[in-house]
Amino acid sequence: MIEKTLKKYPYLVAEENGEIFGYAYVSTYDDREAYNWAAELSVYVASESRGRGEVAPSMMNWNCLLNSKALSIF
Repeated sequence: MIEKTLKKYPYLVAEENGEIFGYAYVSTYDDREAYNWAAELSVYVASESRGRGEVAPSMMNWNCLLNSKALSIF
């Protein structure tokens, strides 16, 4: 799955001291041509890392990266 996603979209991994505490990725919404413009965003944050205020700023930076590549997330 990761290899297929990376052909079109980036992965974001949030880590601290070598330990991953969250990740996010965008994937194709549907393989039909009519949905080429649509994408689905998935986000995972480890339960012990929620509420620390570290993942949301990273996500905002990632959203800016996606928009700079002319992708839109709805």
